[in-house]
Amino acid sequence: MRAHNERINELAKPITDIVTHVDNGTAFPLADGEMDFHNSFQLRSSVRHIICPLQVFALAKRFMADNPGHKGRRIKFN
Repeated sequence: MRAHNERINELAKPITDIVTHVDNGTAFPLADGEMDFHNSFQLRSSVRHIICPLQVFALAKRFMADNPGHKGRRIKFN
């Protein structure tokens, strides 16, 4: 039973780490691929400008190459 509980705690650790960061209001470290995933949402919403203080636009260039017809999110008001 002890081994089973230890395995459950090991599997739950990533989730409990996230909850701890949310509770503490601290940043949660993400791997590069995960960060690209989150940043891609901003790219999908961009219409005109993309800002990067490091002037590294590889993700934006890759997104545009993969989505040549993308024109940003359009909002219509009636």
